[in-house]
Amino acid sequence: EKAVSESEASAKKSEALKNVKIGTILDGVVSGIMPFGVFVTVSVKIEEAAEETGKLEGLIHISELSWEKVDDPNKFYKTGDKVKVQVIGKEEATTKLNLSVKRLNDDPWKGIDKTFAEGTKHSGKVIQLAAYGVLVNFKPGIDGLIHVSKMPAGREFKVGEAVDTYIEMLDVPHRRMSLGIVLTEKPVGYFVLTILTKPS
Repeated sequence: EKAVSESEASAKKSEALKNVKIGTILDGVVSGIMPFGVFVTVSVKIEEAAEETGKLEGLIHISELSWEKVDDPNKFYKTGDKVKVQVIGKEEATTKLNLSVKRLNDDPWKGIDKTFAEGTKHSGKVIQLAAYGVLVNFKPGIDGLIHVSKMPAGREFKVGEAVDTYIEMLDVPHRRMSLGIVLTEKPVGYFVLTILTKPS
């Protein structure tokens, strides 16, 4: 009986998977959370005209949770949470789905060159300090890097600190933004030279 039951369940999953199209938006429930992503269970109709459904499991990879950088999926969801997902892939052999949450929202990098054009100034917040530089966030999903070679001598940054920057280089295809610091203080050794001339 157990073997028959498992066989029927497997058949239902296969039939349900056939009715799922890439791009379909489904309602699901979080069934598990791992460091690499979130597992979600969704119900899909086995036949379009029928009410019978089959349950499928899918994975929202950590890179598909948000346009923002995600370090810990547990900060976004917990087991039992209801979540709306979009199907971005299917695995026929395992009857598993590849899912996304971030693609339900507009890509923040779309048309970014209009707002964050090279040379423009923007205020952001320091979100990460690294050996290669400082990562600055401007809005959800949009970060830029102040490379260590561009950091003013003696300037120290703190996470959460507001900082004024200008866009030095914008690489939209690779989602990279290089930043420079807007100097508000006179550099060391700065002096004013006044030239006096005799009135003619």
